[in-house]
Amino acid sequence: MLDIFILILVLLLVHTALLKKIHNLRLFF
Repeated sequence: MLDIFILILVLLLVHTALLKKIHNLRLFF
């Protein structure tokens, strides 16, 4: 059960990081 929680937490962190990268790329263009 803990492994699933950690996996979801990591996925959320990666998702927000990707969103920030995409947002930064949009600012450049």
